[in-house]
Amino acid sequence: MTNKKLTRVCPVCDSSFGIIMHNQSFIKVKYSPLTDNYDIVNCRNCGFVFADTSSSQDDYNLYYSSLSKYEDKNISSGSGFNVNDNERLLRTARSLEKLVSKSASVLDLGCANGGQLAILKKIGFTNLTGIDPSKVCIANVRANVIEAYETNIFEPYFISLKRKFDLIILSHVFEHIRDLGLAIDIIKSKLTDNGILYIEVPDASRYDEFYVIPYYYIDCEHINHFSHISLRNLMIRFGFIDLETSQSTIKLNENTYYPILYSFFKQVRNNENSLELDTKTSRSVELFLNQSRERNTSSAIFEKLISSQEEVIIWGAGQYTLRLLASSSLSKANIIGFVDSDKSKQNKKIADITVYSPEFISDKNATLLICSALYSEEIVKSAILININIKYLVIN
Repeated sequence: MTNKKLTRVCPVCDSSFGIIMHNQSFIKVKYSPLTDNYDIVNCRNCGFVFADTSSSQDDYNLYYSSLSKYEDKNISSGSGFNVNDNERLLRTARSLEKLVSKSASVLDLGCANGGQLAILKKIGFTNLTGIDPSKVCIANVRANVIEAYETNIFEPYFISLKRKFDLIILSHVFEHIRDLGLAIDIIKSKLTDNGILYIEVPDASRYDEFYVIPYYYIDCEHINHFSHISLRNLMIRFGFIDLETSQSTIKLNENTYYPILYSFFKQVRNNENSLELDTKTSRSVELFLNQSRERNTSSAIFEKLISSQEEVIIWGAGQYTLRLLASSSLSKANIIGFVDSDKSKQNKKIADITVYSPEFISDKNATLLICSALYSEEIVKSAILININIKYLVIN
């Protein structure tokens, strides 16, 4: 592993030096403002693992407002539209009601389609507000008669709000934010004196225990890889104490679980600003990266497709496909189209090739490559229903 002077200083301790663990490339979706390449680094001072991305916070703000993958409530996480997602949101709601009254003012920052807010409303919370940069998501939240605003943490509209909240929820938000220090300062200004922050993030200290597909946890959106130690280090620096932290999992499908941690934080006037060195996360991430290298067995399939130059359709326009196109020979295949069930991806372009709805394959005699981290079995069934004669290959 190589030492480097960081483009992005460590969000936890402001160190300018890190160790390169992995370089990740992506094929960019057309009009995406984000970089197509970054290093995953381990901070030499505190041990935090993060993406040393050259993209700015403004780039990420634009990305989430214009290219949100959370708008289709039938397939996105956090909407509560499937059993597993609903159970997760209900578990969170039950934890929250132990700490604040149901009349408490609650703000869900990055609320997406408002699944968590809807569950809170269902169990009796009465003072709920959502914030999200996606216009479609906000419309979905308001359809549940919940107050919601199309903005983000960094926009002047949100910063100028005079309201304060007893509970602010940041569920699967912190891993997406480039300028974490500025975000926390802004969030603090919206919290009542005795207010509580609920923060839930992927648990990077257990990536190696929950392997899914190669490089699953390394994408263009998740740029901060927290453990309990690094999250606590960050929040202590900005005047918070950890009231309670727990590790858990999210059930994604019958065979796949996702490691998470969630913490409750409260502001304090005086606290020790001392760093605890995090060594466990870098070990876990390194093991996961090794697993990804060892289990990446798709090269032979791609070489056959390249050699034959047969027409190929790729079902899956998400992060898995974007990584494969950039880091393997797949881009040399004769790709005639992409397919995805997510309506927000349809009619966009990847490498100047259009993303279509699944019906695109109905009259095609091409080879279908299924590139999905979680839903390969369901996609196979859907593909056969659309075109019973389709030849398909599952990439995992």
